[in-house]
Order: sequence, then structure tokens, then C-alpha cells
Amino acid sequence: MAQQLAKRMAFIGAWFIYPFAVAAAPCPVLVPPAAVSVEFRRADVHEVVDTSRDELDRLAIAAGKQEHRPMLGMYTALLGYDVDTDSHVEQVGDDLFCAVPTGVRIVIFLSGRVIHLAHEVRSNGCLYDAAREHAWLHAHADERALAEKASTLSDALRRALAETPLASGTSRLTAKSQMLATIGAQINRQLDGVEQLREQLNRSIDTPSTLARLHAACGMQMSEPL
Repeated sequence: MAQQLAKRMAFIGAWFIYPFAVAAAPCPVLVPPAAVSVEFRRADVHEVVDTSRDELDRLAIAAGKQEHRPMLGMYTALLGYDVDTDSHVEQVGDDLFCAVPTGVRIVIFLSGRVIHLAHEVRSNGCLYDAAREHAWLHAHADERALAEKASTLSDALRRALAETPLASGTSRLTAKSQMLATIGAQINRQLDGVEQLREQLNRSIDTPSTLARLHAACGMQMSEPL
């Protein structure tokens, strides 16, 4: 059975999508440790010229990132996971079931990695290079965040899943849903640490002095047409 969570980041902001579960009674079953494997994957970064300065500026304003204007490039990516489980369901009472995981395979990934460049940079090599190089700093920051958290994240997930009590359900299906929601909640908690490091690294890239140098690199001014 598979479940997926995706976290999207743009302008160093994050939107979170979490699975929710209905509260249920603890599962009165002794749960042996499940075999847990954790794999990390990252997609290649693609560069496309598919937007405009006006559109990027509009997005920056909407995200409360006015200091990023004028914007000529943006890096976007998804941080998420897939999880597959092996389990069996035990009936522990009248209309009361527990799903017990025996194997959990987690893949944590960076996907949908794209550097979007404005059409206006096509005719200006300086602006093209400046926008592209700055966006690549954010792409490398994502890779660093995942690499630095990989070893501790694997161990933390194994411990968390071993220590988390399962919840019961009123049918075999709801018991499995409760099990998946419990596992998903633990993965989300651990991924928060990756998100925090992503945000920290991206803030270190987008300091006021760095943005000022970027905007001055090619004599670029917010009021000037390109």
C-alpha cells in the first residue's frame, strides 16, 4: 500500500499537505519491530525559459518577498515521500481491528526540480547568467539539506516507528488507514527537520546584501524596462 506526501517550495516558502486521521483507540496488540528501510532520491534540475519578469515579480509580492524584486529566475522543487508497507490485520474484539506493520519501505525525494527563467533574459547574457547562477545556489542548498539530514533521518524514523503505538479501527480497511496515517505522521515530523534546514540555507543565500549585489550585477533597477 502506498501513500505520498509532497511539500512544495517557491520563494523559500513552503506549502504543507498532511494526511489526517480520525482519532481511534490504541491497538491492544503487541507489535514486534517492523523492518524499516529508508532511501533518498533526488531528480536532476531542469532549466527552462518559461515565464516573465512581471509574473515572477507578481509571485514574489504574493509570497511577501518584495525584497527579491526584480526577479528574473526562480527555483522550485518538491520535497516528499512515498511509503510502501507490508502488514497483517488482527481482529481484537467485536468490530475492532488492528493493522500491524511488518515492513515499511520509505523513499524520501526531491522531485520536480526546475529553474524557471524569464523570457527577458534571452537577450542579455549578463542577466541570464546572474539569474541562473543565483537559482542554482538554491538548488544546491536543497541537495545539501537532504544530504546532511539523511543519516540522522533514517535512524530517527526507525526509532519513531518502533515506539509509536498503533490505533485500532472498526473494520480491516479503517485499521489499515489508521496504520498508514500513524506512519505518515511520524514521517512528516521527521521531515520538518529537513524543511527547517532548507529554509535556513535559503535565508543564508538571500541576505539583503546578497540580493543587493545580485540586483546591481548588471545595472538592473526595478523601475527599468529590460
